[in-house]
Amino acid sequence: ANRATSLCIVASKALGMDHEEAIASVQGCEVSNCLTKRESLFIAKRSPTKKEVIHFSWSIESYWLLLWALQFVPSLDAPKFMCDPELA
Repeated sequence: ANRATSLCIVASKALGMDHEEAIASVQGCEVSNCLTKRESLFIAKRSPTKKEVIHFSWSIESYWLLLWALQFVPSLDAPKFMCDPELA
Protein backbone atom coordinates (compact mmCIF):
# COMPACT_ATOMS: atom_id res chain seq x y z
CA ALA A 1 0.00 0.00 0.00
CA ASN A 2 2.90 2.39 0.66
CA ARG A 3 4.19 1.94 -2.87
CA ALA A 4 0.73 2.81 -4.21
CA THR A 5 0.70 5.95 -2.05
CA SER A 6 4.13 6.99 -3.30
CA LEU A 7 3.05 6.48 -6.93
CA CYS A 8 -0.07 8.54 -6.29
CA ILE A 9 2.03 11.43 -4.97
CA VAL A 10 4.47 11.25 -7.90
CA ALA A 11 1.63 11.20 -10.42
CA SER A 12 -0.17 13.99 -8.59
CA LYS A 13 2.89 16.23 -8.77
CA ALA A 14 3.24 15.47 -12.48
CA LEU A 15 -0.43 16.34 -12.95
CA GLY A 16 -0.13 19.68 -11.15
CA MET A 17 0.22 19.20 -7.39
CA ASP A 18 2.13 22.06 -5.77
CA HIS A 19 5.82 21.33 -5.08
CA GLU A 20 5.56 21.99 -1.34
CA GLU A 21 2.40 19.88 -1.08
CA ALA A 22 4.14 16.97 -2.81
CA ILE A 23 7.06 17.11 -0.39
CA ALA A 24 4.71 17.40 2.59
CA SER A 25 2.68 14.44 1.31
CA VAL A 26 5.76 12.22 1.01
CA GLN A 27 6.83 13.17 4.52
CA GLY A 28 3.36 13.02 6.05
CA CYS A 29 2.59 9.62 4.55
CA GLU A 30 6.09 8.39 5.43
CA VAL A 31 6.72 6.92 1.98
CA SER A 32 10.11 8.41 1.06
CA ASN A 33 11.65 4.93 1.33
CA CYS A 34 9.14 3.67 -1.27
CA LEU A 35 10.23 6.14 -3.96
CA THR A 36 12.76 5.17 -6.60
CA LYS A 37 15.84 7.37 -6.91
CA ARG A 38 14.38 9.03 -10.03
CA GLU A 39 11.03 9.61 -8.30
CA SER A 40 12.79 11.16 -5.29
CA LEU A 41 14.70 13.53 -7.56
CA PHE A 42 11.47 14.45 -9.36
CA ILE A 43 9.65 15.18 -6.09
CA ALA A 44 12.59 17.27 -4.86
CA LYS A 45 12.79 19.31 -8.06
CA ARG A 46 10.87 22.57 -7.80
CA SER A 47 10.54 23.00 -11.59
CA PRO A 48 10.74 19.67 -13.42
CA THR A 49 11.19 19.64 -17.17
CA LYS A 50 8.26 18.99 -19.48
CA LYS A 51 9.81 15.62 -20.34
CA GLU A 52 9.94 14.67 -16.65
CA VAL A 53 6.35 15.77 -16.10
CA ILE A 54 5.16 13.66 -19.03
CA HIS A 55 7.20 10.66 -17.91
CA PHE A 56 5.99 10.74 -14.31
CA SER A 57 2.38 11.47 -15.24
CA TRP A 58 2.27 7.85 -16.41
CA SER A 59 2.81 6.77 -12.79
CA ILE A 60 -0.96 7.05 -12.43
CA GLU A 61 -1.25 3.86 -14.51
CA SER A 62 0.99 1.92 -12.12
CA TYR A 63 -0.91 3.37 -9.19
CA TRP A 64 -4.24 2.22 -10.67
CA LEU A 65 -2.87 -1.29 -11.25
CA LEU A 66 -1.64 -1.50 -7.65
CA LEU A 67 -5.06 -0.36 -6.40
CA TRP A 68 -6.56 -3.23 -8.37
CA ALA A 69 -3.99 -5.70 -6.97
CA LEU A 70 -4.83 -4.49 -3.46
CA GLN A 71 -8.53 -5.00 -4.27
CA PHE A 72 -9.49 -1.32 -4.01
CA VAL A 73 -10.50 -1.38 -7.68
CA PRO A 74 -12.91 -4.20 -8.56
CA SER A 75 -11.85 -4.70 -12.18
CA LEU A 76 -9.59 -3.36 -14.90
CA ASP A 77 -10.89 -2.37 -18.31
CA ALA A 78 -8.93 -2.91 -21.50
CA PRO A 79 -6.15 -0.31 -21.56
CA LYS A 80 -7.50 1.80 -24.42
CA PHE A 81 -6.98 5.15 -22.68
CA MET A 82 -4.94 6.60 -19.82
CA CYS A 83 -6.83 6.15 -16.56
CA ASP A 84 -8.82 9.09 -15.27
CA PRO A 85 -6.83 10.84 -12.50
CA GLU A 86 -10.11 12.00 -10.95
CA LEU A 87 -11.06 8.36 -10.33
CA ALA A 88 -7.65 7.44 -8.98
